[in-house]
Amino acid sequence: MMDQFQEEAFEEMQTAIHKWFDEQENRMDIERLGKRTTLQAGIFNFVMLDYRPGRTRVDSSKSVGSAAGKKSMKASPFTREQILHEVQPLLAEIIKERLDKL
Repeated sequence: MMDQFQEEAFEEMQTAIHKWFDEQENRMDIERLGKRTTLQAGIFNFVMLDYRPGRTRVDSSKSVGSAAGKKSMKASPFTREQILHEVQPLLAEIIKERLDKL
């Protein structure tokens, strides 16, 4: 069960994911996306979520720049176990639902 700070963090992450998908849908012809070759489809085979309170970022490129490897100035509201067993599965489900709509 998440406390209020964790709920707010999760909502921020969820919003960032939906915003990223909306941007991708606006940038590309969705029908063409479904007709990609296996190699082309692999371009979007992962998504990285960089959570920092107040400025969460979603990225699908392998070069994540200055955010890679840096820790947030504020401590994460989640323990490692919560991230692995609670947050990650919920976020993965949100991403799966968006992908299923494509």
